[in-house]
Amino acid sequence: MTRRIALFEFRSAVGKRSFWLTTLLFPVLILALSLGTTLAGDTGAPSLEEALAPSGAPRGYVDEAGVVRELPPGVPAAALPSFATVEEAEAALGRGEVAGFYVISADYVESGELTLVESEFSPLAPDSGGPLMQYVLGYALTGDAAAAAALVEPMPELKVTALGGEGAPADAAEGGGGSGGAELVPFAVLFVLFFVITTSGGYLLQSVTREKENRTAEVLLVTVRPRQLMLGKVAGLGGVALVQIAVWVGGGLFVVSEVVGAVDLGALGLSPSFLVWLLAFLLLGYVAYGSILAALGTLVPSQREGAQFMFVVLLPLLLPLWFNYVLVDDSDGALALALSLFPLSAPVAMTTRLAAGDVPLWQPVVALAGLALTAYLFVLLGARVFSAGTLLSSESLSWRRLRGAIRTAVRAG
Repeated sequence: MTRRIALFEFRSAVGKRSFWLTTLLFPVLILALSLGTTLAGDTGAPSLEEALAPSGAPRGYVDEAGVVRELPPGVPAAALPSFATVEEAEAALGRGEVAGFYVISADYVESGELTLVESEFSPLAPDSGGPLMQYVLGYALTGDAAAAAALVEPMPELKVTALGGEGAPADAAEGGGGSGGAELVPFAVLFVLFFVITTSGGYLLQSVTREKENRTAEVLLVTVRPRQLMLGKVAGLGGVALVQIAVWVGGGLFVVSEVVGAVDLGALGLSPSFLVWLLAFLLLGYVAYGSILAALGTLVPSQREGAQFMFVVLLPLLLPLWFNYVLVDDSDGALALALSLFPLSAPVAMTTRLAAGDVPLWQPVVALAGLALTAYLFVLLGARVFSAGTLLSSESLSWRRLRGAIRTAVRAG
């Protein structure tokens, strides 16, 4: 009977259009957010080459220090007009001849003080003339155009190479198998595991509460024991979680291979041992949270009330998302270790650390053992809460009733 329930839940979830829309649109949403963040981060000051290209009204300067005796070669006077006094520059700014002007202080060589004057204060707008002014000042102080350009852009061209199979450098652009995306893998693991566990747990909660609301549970309990019903739902929707992660991982690898060529999983940190750890933490994490959410579904009279308490149950899984930078940038720190060893945050935190770099073997072993024990205890607790009395009850859930249900389940053991 448990097997039949598992197959029914699996087919019901996979057969829904909403399931496939969520599964297929989630990677697109994450990619769009990532690209949006990247594009938003590109709104800073333009390069020197862009600053030399004329666009709109230029910015001028007032040289109170007398350091700018001539402009660098290739910089026309119209690109950076010179004014004898601040008053002249302000008048030109008022007439719209310049978009602003720099004031080189009289003690610039000692203090380095440079002031930008504009008609309106725009803190978020990029300083379009900044690189050009830096270039001019660098040339004035060094007398060398190449040195001045290097002061503005120390690394105008960064060539990325990756070690080839023989240990020789190979151009990443030509090889197509470089590890340029390796730094993104921990964040991808973080979001994928969090989404899989929370989504599958949400399906489980919805399934139980829906059957309570439409009174299907009353019919099922005639022929099915409550524990069989719970285990069947947990197993069936666990299969749904595996389908989701298979689609995302397989689809991601396919897209990457089509764009950059053959994918070196080892270079991305996706070694066979890591995939085994990921699958183990995913399954045990789902079992732990699925059992509690199934028990929660029996205690609430409606899906709306269940969603309110679901946030409290999933709160430990949110901690790795809030401290994701710690897991990646300081993976050996005390906070990262605590999050990865705490059973309720370990499924996401430990796998993120494993994807980010080397972790001592004892840590994932201890974390997995603690998670396995927690999942076992949650299955026992959930099975005892998942009873005919709670399934047929329409009483609203309160903290008092929740404590009573847990106390009764513990005493029953």
